[in-house]
Amino acid sequence: MNGVSVIICCYNSAHILPETLTYLSRQVVPSSLKWELILVDNASSDNTAAVAEKCWEALGKPVAMQVVSEITPGLSFARRAGIQAAAYDLILFCDDDNLLNTDYIQLGFDTMVQDASIALLGGKGEARIDIQVPDWFDRYAYQYAVGAQAASSKDITIERGFVYGAGCFMRAHAYKELQQKGFQYTLSGRIGKSLLSGEDNELGYAFSLIGYTIHYNESLHFTHVLAANRLTFSYLKKLKKAVAYSSVLLTPYIEKRNEILFNKTSTFNVTNQLLRELLFLLNGYIKYPFASAAFKVDILLDRQARLGKMLSLYKNRRMLQHPENWLPWLK
Repeated sequence: MNGVSVIICCYNSAHILPETLTYLSRQVVPSSLKWELILVDNASSDNTAAVAEKCWEALGKPVAMQVVSEITPGLSFARRAGIQAAAYDLILFCDDDNLLNTDYIQLGFDTMVQDASIALLGGKGEARIDIQVPDWFDRYAYQYAVGAQAASSKDITIERGFVYGAGCFMRAHAYKELQQKGFQYTLSGRIGKSLLSGEDNELGYAFSLIGYTIHYNESLHFTHVLAANRLTFSYLKKLKKAVAYSSVLLTPYIEKRNEILFNKTSTFNVTNQLLRELLFLLNGYIKYPFASAAFKVDILLDRQARLGKMLSLYKNRRMLQHPENWLPWLK
């Protein structure tokens, strides 16, 4: 059905939802374009749902809002629950700390209906930081779904293959096609305070493997409100390690993309990859005493990434050693 279902997945989001909902209420959408709001309460222990309902009521209920409960923790589970409740084929994932520009829904809808091959469409995130911006932030803004996802608006299926989940449009029938094939997430997304992620990459790679495209539209702008506790160097180190750990679990997708999209034969070997990561790690230790202050920051973060990858390669070695069992839903 033509229209847009906006899904906000929440975990203890009562303190930040009012501003997010206020920006959604300001969307400039013609009467011909139908949309709805679905709030998924993902095992919250606060009054997220009650705050959302009260706030939306105070904003005049621009469109109908449905509150869905998903008791299994994890972003991928929350999104699945939202998709199942959606009335429309086009889904917009708005994070609980995303402030969408007033033309976001209209622009995204127009882009998606013009090309039926697009399964995912991403926009450009801009950070709002209420403390002094860390020196390292600009170099690592992408870790926070901030910044351009390509040099210009275009098909990024080959060069990137995924978009930020924040502010992302998705075609529901393409997702259901994946499910019919037996697709299941390897990565559940963030659970509580865990920083393990990568489900956005996984979904993009999966869509590309069944013939859909992934696009970026630089005119889609949203603000990502970043809390102070996420802007410490300690948090960034944990984030780098967690993202690197998750990236190893995407190896089957990367190798299958190389095979199907680029006609490259896989040469992946767990032992060789472990040794490679170890060499990079040791190289960082050697360079660190002679590095500039900024480069020392990069080395410390790279160290966390190498450690995360090595840990994941070791823990998941049995799965990685059997490529014949990778992505059974694709066969």
